[in-house]
Amino acid sequence: SLFGLSMRKNRKRILLAMGWYDYRLHAGIAKYALEHDWHLCPDTTKEKVIPWGWEGDGILAWLGRGDDLADFVTQARKPTVDFSYRRPHLHYPRVLVDHAAVARLVAEHFLSRGHRHFAYYSDVNNWAFEENGRGFLAALQEAGHTGQWICWHRSPHFTDGHLQWKRKRDWLAAALKRLPKPLGLFAATDDHAVEALEICENLGLSVPEEVSIVGTDNSQLAVDAMRTPISSVDTNLELVGYR
Repeated sequence: SLFGLSMRKNRKRILLAMGWYDYRLHAGIAKYALEHDWHLCPDTTKEKVIPWGWEGDGILAWLGRGDDLADFVTQARKPTVDFSYRRPHLHYPRVLVDHAAVARLVAEHFLSRGHRHFAYYSDVNNWAFEENGRGFLAALQEAGHTGQWICWHRSPHFTDGHLQWKRKRDWLAAALKRLPKPLGLFAATDDHAVEALEICENLGLSVPEEVSIVGTDNSQLAVDAMRTPISSVDTNLELVGYR
C-alpha cells in the first residue's frame, strides 16, 4: 500500500559501526530496532569496510581500536551512541557495562569461598580491563584484603614483536607459579581465563583447588568448551544493546 511505502521511506536508518562485535549486543539492538521500526545497516560489523558516503539517521558505535572508524563516525556528524569508553574526549552519550560491579561480584565470589590470596590478570591497555582491575582491588581492599595485578603490557618482559605470544605465556607461567596458593584469579575476559587455565594445566596446578579462575563476558565458546569448569560473569550485553 502507499501508506506502507511512505512508512518505509520514513524508517530511521541506523548504522552499526562496531569496532568490537558480540552477537548478544547485536541481538539487543535488533530487538529494539524491531520494536521501533528502525532499519539497521550492519555493513561495518562483518566486513570491517568503512562505509564512507553512507547516508542515514544515526550511528550505534563501539569505538574500540582503529582511528579510521572513529574518524568516520565523527565526520559523519549524525546522532551517535558509543558502547565503549576508549575515547572519552569524544562527547557521545554512552551505554557501558558496569565494570566496577562486575569486579565486585568476582571479589565477593572469591571471599565467600574463603580465599585469602587474589590476583587480577590483564594483557593490554584497555579501558574495560583497567576498570575491572581497579574495581577488583578496591572491592578486596574494602573487605580488608589485598590483591596483585599481573599485567603483561606493564611487565619488563613485554614485547609486541614476533615472540609476543610465547613470551607472554612464559611470563604468565612464571607469575602463576610464584603467586601464593590457593589463589583466586580474576581474568580480564574469558579468553584470558582460558589462557590461564591452559598454563595451569601445563604447570600441573589443579583448577579450581590451587587456582580458582573467574572470567568475564560469559562467552560460551570459551567457557563451555573447556573440560575444567571456569566461572564467568555475564555482563548482560543483550540489555546493553537494547538500552
